[in-house]
Amino acid sequence: MACSTQEDVPRIELSEYDELGPLGEGSFGVVKMVRYKGEVMALKALSKHHIAQARQVSHVIRERRLLGSLSHPFVVNLRGTSIAPDKLYMLLELVQGGELWSLIYSDTVRGVSLGCVLACHAS
Repeated sequence: MACSTQEDVPRIELSEYDELGPLGEGSFGVVKMVRYKGEVMALKALSKHHIAQARQVSHVIRERRLLGSLSHPFVVNLRGTSIAPDKLYMLLELVQGGELWSLIYSDTVRGVSLGCVLACHAS
């Protein structure tokens, strides 16, 4: 599978989405399931204050640049971004099934070794 780069990621209007429910919570904010222009997606809302306090500004900038530059079936696609006085927003394609970090550090994924799953995808 080829990896390609995306064009500029569009700015989103926060007034144009409908919140459908929470998906998760992290150190810097929350992720909500939203409907944006008829498509169900994930909206990641990050607190600028918490990011700065944890000295993670460069990491968040790197995440946004990476997600905005990649287009690959194994990477969640960044569909849009927005900035508010106290928050940063990333609109992402919705991929349900849990946080990848948690799955990597668990022994099995629904009874199957994650190593086996990754090995199958690599071959």
